[in-house]
Amino acid sequence: MLRLTRENWSSVREASLYEGGEIQYAAWVDPKLLCKSEVRFEMHVFGFANAGSQKIRKSDFTKIFRERARDQIQKFGHHDMKRGPAVPYAGSYRFASAEDLVAFLVEDFARFVTLAPLIDERLGELLRNSTKA
Repeated sequence: MLRLTRENWSSVREASLYEGGEIQYAAWVDPKLLCKSEVRFEMHVFGFANAGSQKIRKSDFTKIFRERARDQIQKFGHHDMKRGPAVPYAGSYRFASAEDLVAFLVEDFARFVTLAPLIDERLGELLRNSTKA
């Protein structure tokens, strides 16, 4: 699995697919996918907590983020908007060769990075609002 996140999107230093790394892009090829020459990728949203350890619901982040990022994500291609609060978008890509796979992943990481201002904006709104409550 390959993972991309930012330090300010996480409250932990070490993160995995299942814990920590509150917002991340993850891509993986398991043996079944490898047989089909396919890579899966997702944007993951895990639980948040502000400085006072008050929880922020994933759905509060994802709903508004999707509204703001929908057009941009749809232009990426190969990306499906998901309905669950933990996966704002996901998809798969069939690669023709190892070089094609590497090129796709580099390009897709770059696409994810273009979402950083929207992620920062929404996360900041939620964290500011949670400290007021």
